[in-house]
Amino acid sequence: MKSYKSKPLGELADDITVGFVGTMASEYVSNGIPFLRSLNIKPYRFESTDLKYITRDFHEKIIKSALKPGDVAVVRTGKPGASCVIPDSLIEANCSDLVVIRCGENLDPHFVSYYINSVTHSHVKSQLVGAIQKHFNIGSAKELAFPNLTKKRQSEISSVLKILDAKIELNNCINAELEAMAKTLYDYWFVQFDFPDANGKPYKTSGGKMVYNPTLKREIPEGWSSKRLDDVISRSGTGLNPRDNFTLGDGDNYYITIKDIEQGRIVFSEKSDRINDEAMNIINKRSDLKAGDVLFTSIEPVGVTYLLHETPTNWNINESVFTIRANKAITTPEFLFKLLSSEHLKVFCKNSSTGSIHKGIRHTVLKSFPFAYAGLELIKQFTKITQPILQKQELVNKENQQLIQLRDWLLPMLMNGQVTIKG
Repeated sequence: MKSYKSKPLGELADDITVGFVGTMASEYVSNGIPFLRSLNIKPYRFESTDLKYITRDFHEKIIKSALKPGDVAVVRTGKPGASCVIPDSLIEANCSDLVVIRCGENLDPHFVSYYINSVTHSHVKSQLVGAIQKHFNIGSAKELAFPNLTKKRQSEISSVLKILDAKIELNNCINAELEAMAKTLYDYWFVQFDFPDANGKPYKTSGGKMVYNPTLKREIPEGWSSKRLDDVISRSGTGLNPRDNFTLGDGDNYYITIKDIEQGRIVFSEKSDRINDEAMNIINKRSDLKAGDVLFTSIEPVGVTYLLHETPTNWNINESVFTIRANKAITTPEFLFKLLSSEHLKVFCKNSSTGSIHKGIRHTVLKSFPFAYAGLELIKQFTKITQPILQKQELVNKENQQLIQLRDWLLPMLMNGQVTIKG
């Protein structure tokens, strides 16, 4: 096995700076220079969702924090240490609350991003500062012990890992399309009320009778009724807080919190907390997770959901995650999952969440959510169509998890020479 020397990242990079620090609310415009925030930086990738814009004048005023393709952006707060390379598509951009690494002649940007995301997680975690809101600052970045490999060697390593990332991204695109299909079907049938009528035509558009429902304060299809979430579930619960119950960090089981749950999937990583078998048994008695349950994040971000396709054996949840079980006599897990993932419920949660530091929603409030109930027959028709879509998403998610684990395993192996690249 080969070894490599290390140097502080600050000695290898051309520059390490920080994004703009200041009030931004009045500076945003509908079109202009892209302005990145921490939510736009995900491990290994740029996320354009909810991207903000600023004027060119303001961009020039804060030019020190300007971004260009090839820079590496690292999240300072929230999920400190998450990083990605600024893509070629962002010819001009600016940012706030990010550490910006300008790589120069000594560093391959993709290798830098891989290294910070993967190998340096424990170092990043140890370098976090701030009593309340932990963050990763410029000093922390400059002090990172970075492998003193040639840029050519860095590029060779990152080229292998980018092949895996390309497959991961392709899978993400496939799942995004599958998610769009399931969402469109749910909205079409249960929001717009254009489910197939007796003749196979869209109900409302074809003149299906609508009646006013005083509870929901709107018209719904004839024969439908109003129900609360509590009416269609057989069980709801949470995981367990480790305080006075067990100790984190010991064991091979994952302890899942809201940071590990993304819409429609759970992300197992080195950043996930761990627990031992004894702690698992303690939590199992409380959460009682079963295949078909829906996980629901109860604090910000409220309402991120995941459908369990099988009963978990090596993970469980903390107290900030609700577990909700369908009453199969009147609904299905698949319909419950889409109901809990719906825009109507998100609006309800936004209006009903409370809390001075971290906003969240209580069980009793969530279970009071009202909705138009179509009846079990139509719900079963919906499930017959959506179940294969959701199962395919789960298979793709599992493949991605395996690819991610392979990528994270390969990086140190390639650096140490335990795995070699043949041209």
